[in-house]
Amino acid sequence: MRRGWNVLPEDVTTAIAERLGDVLDVVPACHGDHAEVAAAVVGRGGRVFVKAASRDMGVRSLRYEVAATRAVGGCAPTVLWDFESAGWLVVGTEYLEGPHPVLSPGSPDLELLAVGLTALQETPAPEGTWYDPAARCGFELPAMAGRMLVHSDLNPTNLIVTAGGLRIMDWAYTTRAASWVELALLVPWLIGGGHTPRCRDVTDEQHSSAWAMRRDASLDYWKRVTDAAPPPAAAAPTTSTARWATLRSMPVTTGVDRLAARLSISAQSVLYAAYCRILADSLQQGRFLIGLLASNRVTARWRNLVSSMNQLVPVLVRTRPDEDFASFTSRLYAESIVAYRYGCYDVDALAPIEARTGYNGAGRGFQSFFNFIPPAEAVSSTVVGSEDPDAWTITTRDHGRDNGFPFYLVIDGGRPVVCTLRVGSAPDYEPLRDFLLRLQQIIVTAATPE
Repeated sequence: MRRGWNVLPEDVTTAIAERLGDVLDVVPACHGDHAEVAAAVVGRGGRVFVKAASRDMGVRSLRYEVAATRAVGGCAPTVLWDFESAGWLVVGTEYLEGPHPVLSPGSPDLELLAVGLTALQETPAPEGTWYDPAARCGFELPAMAGRMLVHSDLNPTNLIVTAGGLRIMDWAYTTRAASWVELALLVPWLIGGGHTPRCRDVTDEQHSSAWAMRRDASLDYWKRVTDAAPPPAAAAPTTSTARWATLRSMPVTTGVDRLAARLSISAQSVLYAAYCRILADSLQQGRFLIGLLASNRVTARWRNLVSSMNQLVPVLVRTRPDEDFASFTSRLYAESIVAYRYGCYDVDALAPIEARTGYNGAGRGFQSFFNFIPPAEAVSSTVVGSEDPDAWTITTRDHGRDNGFPFYLVIDGGRPVVCTLRVGSAPDYEPLRDFLLRLQQIIVTAATPE
């Protein structure tokens, strides 16, 4: 429990004053409760953050925190001094000036966090006694074992944005574990900042044992999905060029916003469900494969980290008689989250599965593909007139040779939403226009209040 500055014995306050050249002001800390006393102390020699503990558990915790802070170095505040007097352990660290980071989607502080985490995940735990994952998290999982230092409590109040980058405070729960554990424990704070599981963020753990387990699970997922899928269709004859049609639509933008809010799902999932609904009607099949592309990342750094991975994942879409669009969308949303978990795999290891099922070649032999480009990467503009809620346009063009994806819908998630349909073989543009108009109709109709 936090106590006030006045509980410190005179011998302790005198020793602090000697180190600071007198004590001019004391500002109690607003956050945290690990130390009995925690305050920013201003002296003639500058400002220092002081923690002190006298009770047995508090002393052990503070001593542990000092050892961890010194072991981490760079991103942690520098330990300036520590001493024991009158039954108190007292520690003075560098005072960090700056705001707490904003962890909401699109925040520039996320890039600082990524840089800080990369440095931290390269810091091995020195010899000594550290928390293990089971003691810190309360459950046993062999994959969590490792040799790296993990802070394990990266809530925003423990992070400070300084002129020199992101700094991390309060190392009382430092754990020796696999570096990916830090990312797993960070997820609740990202969700609290407004992130959703639309697309999982893959980091530089791709060569760890944890990623090896994920790749094995991905291959199992591919096997299950392709075994349950209909046989691959024979390749259709292709034209020498791919036909493109692009819908820029404020009605779609507004409808997607309404449906996403009403169903508590992502905008991506609304558009994906509309795409699948039209395919189901045109194919007249109760089940069909969709190839989801999940390679888009908000910054170039994230894209570089996943450059060695193939990011195409299969989804087996099943239709149900009399299922309304809202129920269909919610179900596909849940299924796509599962699918996105399996985007990490060794392309060569897929070869035996492909040979057995026939799903191979360009685009793994799939006929239909869906890709969503997040708003942070979107290149759409307001040329259709965003002030007019009814404005929409469709444009068409050829674009060189076919990329091997027979039927490919790319969504640019800006404002307005831009839907580009690329078809490898079509006699003219009418089927593409009809498809995009049908997509707009489905979303607008579903979003209209009853």
